[in-house]
Amino acid sequence: MAYRYGKSVATIHLKSVDFETKHDRPLLDLKQLIEEPLKVIKKSLILQINDYNFIESIGKKIITKITELQSEMDWGICHGDLHGGNAHIRADIITHFDFDICGYGWRAYDLAVFKFARELEADKKSGEGNNSNQIWIAFLEGYKSIRNLGQRDIESIPYFCVIRQLWLMKLSLQYFRDLDIVGSVNAIFQ
Repeated sequence: MAYRYGKSVATIHLKSVDFETKHDRPLLDLKQLIEEPLKVIKKSLILQINDYNFIESIGKKIITKITELQSEMDWGICHGDLHGGNAHIRADIITHFDFDICGYGWRAYDLAVFKFARELEADKKSGEGNNSNQIWIAFLEGYKSIRNLGQRDIESIPYFCVIRQLWLMKLSLQYFRDLDIVGSVNAIFQ
């Protein structure tokens, strides 16, 4: 199923290469994905300034890294929320929905959203029956069977996973007033 899902995501990216819209869509850029979340996080951690400073330092490192990679990364229409739950799957047909976050951005972010969702599932299972890496590999193979993925895009995915974590922290703080987000940023800074 992950292989087919990867193919369907690649098909969205492939068919939207020349897509243009007159509707106002957000840019899924560093401002939207890192700077805006940091503003919300800072307001919520005003009494835990050391915690905020740590999160901000991670954000700054990621901004530096994505800035280094971005000239060779694929940019275009992104769904923005392809975690796996925004699709209806029936027989051989995968229908994606919930395009409310859709905008122009780095397409590697869409892939990272899927990968990070698998990592969250794995964290919740605490290693019991954890096949998130196999699912990720199948997804990536499916994607690559339809559309090429540049080396810089692949390199950026772990950074975009952390970016997704920051974005989800913002979402949680804005709408749910908690930080029920797990996952680790350690892998990219070792």
